Amino acid sequence: NIANILKMVDNTNINYQIPLNKLKNMYSNNNNMIILVYGYKNEVISIINNSEFIEPGYNAIDYNGNDISNLVVTQTNLDITNVGNYEMLYIATDLFGYQSVESRSINVKNDSVLID
Repeated sequence: NIANILKMVDNTNINYQIPLNKLKNMYSNNNNMIILVYGYKNEVISIINNSEFIEPGYNAIDYNGNDISNLVVTQTNLDITNVGNYEMLYIATDLFGYQSVESRSINVKNDSVLID
């Protein structure tokens, strides 16, 4: 099976295909859904406090390879006004009520810290 994903990048639609069996090996769970959170595995996104968090993106794919990204709900305790470590959850629920969850780590740094 092939997952067809349509993504808007810089006002351009990009359609790409990923072999579903490859994704299942990397991201599967008991509910046979996949959530792809863009970025590197175990990556921590750092932002300066009081700045805007820009979502790097995500996709969700069901067992049949259908893009269900529109069904993803995000939950977070992110507070850009306070320095600290935060987590954002991406929760996909398919039409049958099965859920899959992936997370992203976010670090809010003091604005006086120099960035290399």
